Amino acid sequence: MNYVNTGSADKHFTITATNSVGFDNPNEIGGSLKNIVKNKLGGLTLVINSSLNQLSWALRNREGVRIGTYDYTFSYPLSLTLQRQ
Repeated sequence: MNYVNTGSADKHFTITATNSVGFDNPNEIGGSLKNIVKNKLGGLTLVINSSLNQLSWALRNREGVRIGTYDYTFSYPLSLTLQRQ
């Protein structure tokens, strides 16, 4: 949240997402999340239920070849569900 008012050119963003194009669920967006502490990008999927009262987050390592050592862990939770009361 330290960089919430900065532009993307400074590369301090944390979440970049796209709309549901290419997804089967119109309540789903996918994109990347930059884990600043670990200096790595992860794949992020956010899904809101049809009642708009529950948001689920799923974080995973991005696809691709890894050369050398690679830290598969994140400093953020891999899954999270927010429930509106």
